[in-house]
Amino acid sequence: VALQQVLAGARDKRDACQDAATRALGEWPTPDAGSELLNLAKTITNPKYQIRALRGYIRVFRQFGLPVEERVQMAREALQLARRTEDKVLVLHALLSFQNVQSLNLALESLGDPSLQATAAQVAIYITDQVSDTAAIRQAMQKILDSGAEERYTKQARDILAKLGD
Repeated sequence: VALQQVLAGARDKRDACQDAATRALGEWPTPDAGSELLNLAKTITNPKYQIRALRGYIRVFRQFGLPVEERVQMAREALQLARRTEDKVLVLHALLSFQNVQSLNLALESLGDPSLQATAAQVAIYITDQVSDTAAIRQAMQKILDSGAEERYTKQARDILAKLGD
């Protein structure tokens, strides 16, 4: 009931209502606000509140212990919805809160975006510390090498491959 009332405020045409409601939703204490925040990020017309809803959505999958598959899907949706580089960087950094092969692969998908390449490489390298699938690690490090990422990241990728015996 409380969530529905706050959502009504987020959809209200009055700026003060939208401001207060999106602020409250961004700090909502349970993950059930996630789908609502995503919907608001897609439908609110005011860019300020749209960004706030997206960032609240990112917070949900970063901070709450949802199933990994759900978190990866939420991160993918946030990446697709985000317009600004800084919001996409937030999504990539959020992947560090659930480090596995799926989050590793999602980080690698951003290697082709010049504005995200360094962050994607860095996040992927950090995630490999928690991944035990050596084939996935090899493949990830090769993708970083093939991407033309900055030298510091390609060096780290080569070092990881060397530790694996490649």
